[in-house]
Amino acid sequence: FFFSAKNTKQQHHHTYTSYPHHSRYTAYTTHLHFTMIRKSIALLALVLASADAFKFMSNWQPPKILTDEQKVKMADMEERFGDKKLVVITGCSSGLGRQTVKNLLATNKY
Repeated sequence: FFFSAKNTKQQHHHTYTSYPHHSRYTAYTTHLHFTMIRKSIALLALVLASADAFKFMSNWQPPKILTDEQKVKMADMEERFGDKKLVVITGCSSGLGRQTVKNLLATNKY
């Protein structure tokens, strides 16, 4: 913008009064600084926690190829028990447990 000399003085005076006071500006930048620090700490904690979250998987092994003897054993078990899944439900004498048992038995998979 272009101002005349008279307008420049008024604008100059107005500029000082319209900006936030130095103490407010410092408080605001300090707040931003601490917010960034808190977010950085939270991100670091998340990264460290997620590294430990999968530690239990370190001992996992890929499925093994079954030997002929193991295949025969599995076929015998399937013939004896069928291919149904095993579920253990406690508290099935009444309420939610009883309803769960009824619904599972109705699917004929258990």
